Amino acid sequence: MSLVAVAPALQTLFADLAQQVETAPLPGSVYQRSLDGGDYLYAKTPVGAVRVDVFLGKADDPRALAKADDLAAAWRWLESAER
Repeated sequence: MSLVAVAPALQTLFADLAQQVETAPLPGSVYQRSLDGGDYLYAKTPVGAVRVDVFLGKADDPRALAKADDLAAAWRWLESAER
């Protein structure tokens, strides 16, 4: 397989898109599930035509709570932008 030169502008465009995708908030709704005596946070997110459950973490984990707060903030922003 041979290498093909890619224009610097296209490389920059791809790098910008990749960075936006990595830092974009995950769309979806957050819910809590109790399993085996523990409480866990999940996000129900759209993937194509279906919705899947994404594990965020234990309900008392600050990182999981931060992810849940980010999702809620993104949904509030989207709802306000649609009005």
